[in-house]
Amino acid sequence: MPDDIRPSRPEGIDLGHALRALPAEAPGRSTWPAIAARLPRRAPRRLPWLAAAAAVLALALALPLLHTPTPSGPAAPDADTLALDALYDESARLEALLLVAADDSVASASVATLGAALHDRLAAIDDALADPALDASLRLPLWRQRVAVLRELAGLETSRQWLASQGERYDGALVVAY
Repeated sequence: MPDDIRPSRPEGIDLGHALRALPAEAPGRSTWPAIAARLPRRAPRRLPWLAAAAAVLALALALPLLHTPTPSGPAAPDADTLALDALYDESARLEALLLVAADDSVASASVATLGAALHDRLAAIDDALADPALDASLRLPLWRQRVAVLRELAGLETSRQWLASQGERYDGALVVAY
């Protein structure tokens, strides 16, 4: 049984001559002008109704803004409201940082344990904040605690990422002070 499984060529056919006899890769002339000449001509479509619809939509969106009543006097927010707003903003920034920095693919046991403890503290604070019967005087201290825990978590994650980029890792005993 021969190893060469290629079909045999009839004798007398030169390979170069056969390749030159093949048709050209691209046709000699383009057929698009002939096709385009047979297509019916269309005038450019003008859509005045689309412009009118856009103007009506813009007007419908602008009218409520024009007719909103202005408050009779400037109401100055109290200090607690300003502090809560600042804590809301910082909490949102820290959560966004944690979403970017968190990488659970590789972690030492001590870092995973510390991270789990911080997440548990955060969950307990979130449960307390979600309680509808929460006293208003407790809301500000709980938000401060939440932001402090988020700062600790962000510090843990970003330090771990920085150490990993340097080829190092968290080792030793990590502790959390309550």
